[in-house]
Amino acid sequence: MKTLLVSNTLETLLNAKTSLEEKGHEVVVVEDGVSAWIKLCDAKVPFDVVVSDWLLPRLDGLGLCKKIRSAPFSSQTYVVIITNRKGTHGLQDAIDAGADDFIFAKPFHVDVLELRLLNAKRILKLKKTIRDKDTAIDALNQKLEQQSTKDKLTGLYNRRSFHRHLEDRLRLARRMEHPISLLMLDIDGFKEHQKELGHTASDGIVKLITTILKEQCRTSDFVARFGGEKFGIILPNTDSEGAEKCAEGLCKAARGLFWESESVTISIGAATIDHNTYTAETVCDLHTRILSESDQALYHSQSAGHNLVTHFAALGDSLKLAG
Repeated sequence: MKTLLVSNTLETLLNAKTSLEEKGHEVVVVEDGVSAWIKLCDAKVPFDVVVSDWLLPRLDGLGLCKKIRSAPFSSQTYVVIITNRKGTHGLQDAIDAGADDFIFAKPFHVDVLELRLLNAKRILKLKKTIRDKDTAIDALNQKLEQQSTKDKLTGLYNRRSFHRHLEDRLRLARRMEHPISLLMLDIDGFKEHQKELGHTASDGIVKLITTILKEQCRTSDFVARFGGEKFGIILPNTDSEGAEKCAEGLCKAARGLFWESESVTISIGAATIDHNTYTAETVCDLHTRILSESDQALYHSQSAGHNLVTHFAALGDSLKLAG
């Protein structure tokens, strides 16, 4: 084990160093707390164990211990404090400072130190096992979180994430009195593409449109796949004019696309809630309204011949069934 011995008794240090090195330990010795701290900070590979006198010049053992516990390598370093104190007086201070173990004799017997190092090795191994398991659990949780929030085919957020994010954005927009817009997008003739090309090929079309959305949308926009051929795009701080401009840009980008000689186009429905139209509606009500309005606008784009953008505000009263 890589061990740092800190003592103001040089003879004790040299005897312990010789004995421990004979038993296979890597040992570094210093005579004061400041020098010990410098060694710890400069070490490319952290020390496994620090064995330190309680009383030291420049920086005492407890001060050194506190510095270790505030350092990035703290969890990898086991600290043993050497003291002649009798009873439990002051031991709580040492434990609060971060000491793991004690040797109650000075000068100490090397065999006693060897036993402390064996104990340190066992505990450090256990800590590493726990850290490794925690890392594996964190990685698994991240994977599960991604699976629960992301669409497997496209890597975009899924419907569940979309609804949660839309509520959060609506809440923020109302508090800040900012406009917010929503685009609902469908791939035109997707079911016909599936029949002609098969499901695997039609997945390629979905990925193609996903690439367009990622390239065209702002980093602040929230793009999600609802499933099949349908996508939703939340546009924060965007009025109706900005929403239409974004939607037209997406439609234009898609018009030049082909997949296995099949042309690919999209239809988009847009809806906007402006800061001056917020009423006593709850966030849930606003959520329902903007979804309904964008869906109606999308239906109109599809009914009017596809490859179109329609904003709900442009529809006649007869079509504003859920406005």
